Amino acid sequence: MRRSLRARLDRRAVGLEAGWEASRQQRRRWRAHAAMGMLIRDSFARMGVDPAAATALRIADGAAAALRAIPDSEKLWRADEEASAVDADRLPPRHLFLNPQFVHAVEEFGSGERSRPNLTFAPLVELLAWCVGCDSSADWSLGERG
Repeated sequence: MRRSLRARLDRRAVGLEAGWEASRQQRRRWRAHAAMGMLIRDSFARMGVDPAAATALRIADGAAAALRAIPDSEKLWRADEEASAVDADRLPPRHLFLNPQFVHAVEEFGSGERSRPNLTFAPLVELLAWCVGCDSSADWSLGERG
């Protein structure tokens, strides 16, 4: 094979691999946003809060719609997780990734130090922190996928 053809094929392969990684990361973001939206909506229902007032839930709704359009199958989920697990040995345990600012916000909402967020402008993560801090009756697990 000519060297220039080999180089073009190598560049193409690298580009395809980068595209697959970007797609995998996008699906993981969608899954995270959809899961946060589900938890927030469940908590809002228990707390008597109208989810229509939370503008950020549109992001979660869009993510859930995108996952339905793929469709996001168990096979695709497992393939993404297996591909992501390649570097897992070099990473710290999952619990170390919990953002300290999120934990602090949960504590402030739970203790009453922080008032209810403005539902029109609050991002998903702030809504989730408020829900976790204030809705003590909730089961905050995401099941076997979480």
